[in-house]
Amino acid sequence: MASAFPSFTQSIRKPSDRPAFTRAAPQRRLLGRFVDALIDARQREADEHVSRLLARSGGRFTDALEREAERASVSKF
Repeated sequence: MASAFPSFTQSIRKPSDRPAFTRAAPQRRLLGRFVDALIDARQREADEHVSRLLARSGGRFTDALEREAERASVSKF
């Protein structure tokens, strides 16, 4: 027998019926982006320095070359 009034259970939506909302990834603040840029710049500079050392040694990565790269990176940074 159909009722003139809708049942409460008919109006309740299941969790699967709800639209899926996704949160946007929080953007880094200005200071965080600045620090990231500084770290990236230092890393690029260190990579370029090691590349120059490798080119100077003919592409061989020796113990002496490793010590020189480490010494340069410690004194520089």
